[in-house]
Amino acid sequence: MMKKFLAILTFVFMFSTFYNVDAQYLRAEAKLNADTVSVGQRFDFDIVLVLPDNEIVVEWPEFGDTLTKDVEIVEVGEIEKKGEMQSRRLVLSAFGDGETEIPSQTFNYGRDTILNNTASTRALTVFVNAAAIDTTQSFKPIRMPKRQSITIVEVSEMTGAVVVLAVFVVLVSYFTKKKKNPTIVKTEKVKETPKIPAIVTARAKMTEIREKERWNIHDVKQYYTELTDVVREYLEGQFLIDAVEMTSDEIIASVSENKIDENLIMKLKATLTTADLVKFAKAAPSPETGRADFDDTNAFIEGTYRWVEEKSRIEAARKEEKQ
Repeated sequence: MMKKFLAILTFVFMFSTFYNVDAQYLRAEAKLNADTVSVGQRFDFDIVLVLPDNEIVVEWPEFGDTLTKDVEIVEVGEIEKKGEMQSRRLVLSAFGDGETEIPSQTFNYGRDTILNNTASTRALTVFVNAAAIDTTQSFKPIRMPKRQSITIVEVSEMTGAVVVLAVFVVLVSYFTKKKKNPTIVKTEKVKETPKIPAIVTARAKMTEIREKERWNIHDVKQYYTELTDVVREYLEGQFLIDAVEMTSDEIIASVSENKIDENLIMKLKATLTTADLVKFAKAAPSPETGRADFDDTNAFIEGTYRWVEEKSRIEAARKEEKQ
């Protein structure tokens, strides 16, 4: 009986030890925004790291001009940090033919300066379509276009068109002058329903999200879809930006053109980045991160609305000074 008890106790201890160690592992994920590209076409390579906790230190690899002999690095984005997640986007261009491998990326991590653990992304494959060249045909010399003379048929067609146009103009002029008492058609103005300001709708939806604490729901994808829909609709109504049909990068570019405060733009970018990681990389941010994204989105909406009000007030004051 004592031996069975000791065996069970040993198994429980080993299982709990393994679980605690595994809980400290860093998860590295990678994805491509396209599985088929043409030779030289640019495509995105996103890397997402999910840290066990915020005290973990991660050493990212140094990226040069190429990943492999067939894959060039066009652009290396900044490391985005959000809670327990870190992400980075590389813009690549492939020059191979057929299946081309995007190699695994390895990261050293640990606590303080002791980086004695490693984590790697899985290798990915992209199919590269090479330009087809028909080698069975011989090369032909380049010939300049020959000048063609105008034929009699073409001249007659143009003359006929001019005559028809002249007759039409004369008839229109004649009937316009003859019509002395035009009939006055009264049109009844259609009363338009007053449009609700974008800020009013946005505040109502943000209040509902706050009161229900939607960031605590199990389905984080639904929460981030609802949160980003609010800010997209607000941008469309307040700044006439077609944000509903835009990608996150296109939204940030359009917002930047309005010369809005850079801190507000960074808050919006942080929320959209996390939302993209949830939708496309299956990231699972904590409720604390979800609440932080809510606060950033709310700060962006209220901050830009105050900015628009202040801008309108200044423009009105300048008009009064000129008068």
